[in-house]
Amino acid sequence: MDTNKYAIARSSERPHGYPAGTSWDEIVAYLSPRGHFLWFREIEKDLPKRFVRVRGCGDMLMLGGYSYLGLNGHPEIRAACNEALDRYGTGSHGSRWLAGHTTLHAELEELIADTHGTQDAIVYTSGYVANVSTLSALLSRKDTVFSDKMNHASLSDGCWYSGAKFKRFRHNDPEDLRQALSEKGPSGRRMVFIDGVFSMSGDVCSAPEFVKVCEQYDAALFVDECHSHFVLGQSGGGIKEFFGLRTTDVDVEMGTLSKVIPSAGGYIAGSMDMVTFLRRASRGFIYSGATPAVMIAAAIAALHVFRREREVLISNLSENIKFFRDALAENGMKLVGGGETPIVPILVGPAVAAARAATYCQKGNIFIHPVFPPVVESGRSIMRASVMATHRTADLQYAADVIAESILRAMEDTSEEEAALM
Repeated sequence: MDTNKYAIARSSERPHGYPAGTSWDEIVAYLSPRGHFLWFREIEKDLPKRFVRVRGCGDMLMLGGYSYLGLNGHPEIRAACNEALDRYGTGSHGSRWLAGHTTLHAELEELIADTHGTQDAIVYTSGYVANVSTLSALLSRKDTVFSDKMNHASLSDGCWYSGAKFKRFRHNDPEDLRQALSEKGPSGRRMVFIDGVFSMSGDVCSAPEFVKVCEQYDAALFVDECHSHFVLGQSGGGIKEFFGLRTTDVDVEMGTLSKVIPSAGGYIAGSMDMVTFLRRASRGFIYSGATPAVMIAAAIAALHVFRREREVLISNLSENIKFFRDALAENGMKLVGGGETPIVPILVGPAVAAARAATYCQKGNIFIHPVFPPVVESGRSIMRASVMATHRTADLQYAADVIAESILRAMEDTSEEEAALM
């Protein structure tokens, strides 16, 4: 049986993602035999602060991860994991409804709610599960959802699975949302979804304008803060602190425990009534095994470290972001998005050139990846760097020089025929 052929046939039935016959399939088929398929590098060890050891590549400067504050491996977090391991072992023993609920799970949810200034919070096994399960539970076929075109795939998937009428508006465009909300539609509820920081462009959402539009048209506002909470704002309070919003301006806040917080899982923060409902109606919560207590302990310890050290960490991160962006600009690189976030997308253009540039960077011991359409617009492929608070300026200067040299070389090496592929 040709299992690969079966998998491709099945993939073409999906309403989203990368179905067979798309440019994604074509570009991967083109890159693989040329040695430019750069994903699934095997990290053998996390080294202190900013490097990783990669099989076949040696020690590499990490510019492709999400540990923005560099907390992974923090001694206090390690100690909390060891203590939880002694008390609870390695497994979860069932869903939270059954044997998977521990005192640590309850403690973490209280701490998250306090961190966000909300009444309650609920923890899921991943950020993807948090978004998909929450949207599927809160929405029905009678409702209408409005989603930014550059929102994370988990938000789009959740909208699809909910069965609600699904409308997209132009990226970070409150006026286009206003026009969409002004049109007469179903009589059910309306909910607007935006990312706090958009993961591919690195730009910050126009939250105050979105809040005004939602208030005008009585629509609920859901903000995915995976890349904004713990990073934006003077003390890492996310979108609300960054823009000086009220707690009540955002109806539902989503966050992750696998980026700044070096653990695993995702969460939803909001009203007591909503969270209570999700605990009883959200299928991804009810029917998933609980996150093991050792990971919950890591998240709790990380939140305490964050609260204690956040002003220094965020200050260091901000300085590194500015230094790195300036170093890239001095090398003639064109950057995408604003300069407030640790996500630094560097415009390359043709997908093949971006792949080549990333290959050259990895040979120069820089761990970084390209991003292709349909994740970004056709002809606007990027290399996406992620800055950490623990990077040294000497490392960032070296990275900027290698990236610039790699992109220029890749553009020279890419033919017109290859540039036209995507």
